[in-house]
Amino acid sequence: MLWSLNIVPSTTVCARKLQLDRLPTRANLSRRGVLLGNMWCPLCQKGVETTQHLFITCKVVQKIWDQCESWVGNVIVRHEDINIHF
Repeated sequence: MLWSLNIVPSTTVCARKLQLDRLPTRANLSRRGVLLGNMWCPLCQKGVETTQHLFITCKVVQKIWDQCESWVGNVIVRHEDINIHF
């Protein structure tokens, strides 16, 4: 279904990587052997930067989503799991 949407291909690729947990978050980079100074989210410093944290549970990102919703004039239902969201 994702591939049939009329959106920019790079957005589709990013969404698919998000679904598969393949984005280069600090947790994923560390798992692949990339040495990092720390694993904490650079936005809130309150959790490990995982895909789930970066797009769903980070309080800073939640405020950004709130702003986007107000600009668009639409309310988006946010789920606690990325795959359920899609």
